[in-house]
Amino acid sequence: MLALNQFFNHFGFKQHPDKIYIGRIEKGFDFLGYQFNSTGLVDVSPSNKNTVSNKRRQLYEQARYAAEPLAQIQQRVKVYTNRWCRWASSGLSDALAYRLR
Repeated sequence: MLALNQFFNHFGFKQHPDKIYIGRIEKGFDFLGYQFNSTGLVDVSPSNKNTVSNKRRQLYEQARYAAEPLAQIQQRVKVYTNRWCRWASSGLSDALAYRLR
């Protein structure tokens, strides 16, 4: 942790105020929506998956509140889901990306 903070200070980086813990890479970490460990990229981060799930639910509820037809609601959620899957799979290996489908 000391080395990372020295690196930040030397190059003028600032840690986000919400950042509360810096740990060892071996324990894994999330970065830009992906989960990493000491071997490299593992998967899409759990928090990202949770955010996507919440966003899909929100899109559905907003459309229902606006009294959109069911087919239109489903299309709206499908478009969002397809875009997210395309983004997520772009950073993953073929084997990991296959699980998203």
